[in-house]
Amino acid sequence: MKILFVSPSYKPAYVYGGPAVSISELAEALVAIGHTVTVYTTTANGKEELAVQKGVPLSVNGVTVYYYNRQTGDHTHVSTDLWQKLWATAASFDVIHLQSWWSVLILGAAAICRIKRCKYFISPRGMLSSYSFEKQHSLPKKLIHYTLGGPLLKHSYLHATTLLEWNDCLRVNTSWKGFILPNLVRFPNHFPRKKQTRNDTEPLVFGFLSRIDHKKGLELLMQALSTVTFDFRLMIAGAGDESYISILKQLAAQLKISSKIEWCGWKNGEEKFQFLQSIDLFVLTSYNENFANTVIESLVIGTPVFLSEGVGLADYVKKKDLGWVCDTNVQSIEQMLNRIFVEQDKLLSIQKFAPDLINADFNKTDLASNYADAYQKFI
Repeated sequence: MKILFVSPSYKPAYVYGGPAVSISELAEALVAIGHTVTVYTTTANGKEELAVQKGVPLSVNGVTVYYYNRQTGDHTHVSTDLWQKLWATAASFDVIHLQSWWSVLILGAAAICRIKRCKYFISPRGMLSSYSFEKQHSLPKKLIHYTLGGPLLKHSYLHATTLLEWNDCLRVNTSWKGFILPNLVRFPNHFPRKKQTRNDTEPLVFGFLSRIDHKKGLELLMQALSTVTFDFRLMIAGAGDESYISILKQLAAQLKISSKIEWCGWKNGEEKFQFLQSIDLFVLTSYNENFANTVIESLVIGTPVFLSEGVGLADYVKKKDLGWVCDTNVQSIEQMLNRIFVEQDKLLSIQKFAPDLINADFNKTDLASNYADAYQKFI
């Protein structure tokens, strides 16, 4: 098949976190099993622009990528050159897969696909969750949805990464058809597994690795940690709005746990896996996460996880007994923290079996074949 991905950003724009990894991993895996994959994207790299050639085909690990200048330096990612290219070539592809939503770039791309009568798939990447729809710029989103977005969604096919995301999306578009398949996650090359030891006299080391945002529930985690009686350390790796990080630091001071928290900054590439290997437990008590790549990245090197029900992979973790899951409130988090302290032997057990299980369940070749089959079903 000839497959086109349209995405506001593409690697090496890793400042955008998980999507930059999972989109490129899927594109490269589809190429590896014999499909032709092209990507139309922008030079977006946060507040900066990628230093790449614009408007020409570039081979990035076997994927043909076109990077286009954007006219806006914010999350709208407007690129008229990209739209012109899509208008001229849309009909030449068997599959058009749009990555993200709410971006003006993607709304325009969906409109072009609709006008050209091309079948198109949408991966909302968590942007149609109840939390995103109601808590983050809700009024502009509702206006866009009822004027332009809603009709465009009705003529698309949905790709959701988890059942949680699927159900969230069906609340927005009840007639949607599509498929559920997980993200492809980059695993470390020849990275050693965690050592199968733990000294019970040492503090429990919890680690957070993600974009630092209110959505992540760090306030809830801090409040819960301030109530436990056992010794702990909380390592926070990530970047975010400085004013919000300042609020979190003030909260830690009020709760008298500042000395137990280390702010580690953003981690990428091998640094990410070194961080995940250094902690006892990865923690993500988010209000909503459609998937959360870091959960899989943690487990593949043997680090157990502690998630809220709002994380898309929580059901998988419960089913496979790969960690602990709580509700999104302080009391539930506190109860589960105390349970984790009592059940520390389970940390070592998960370290032993998690890597092999994750490598089997998230095999890239198998997942790429499943994506190709799903595309074929609808085209």
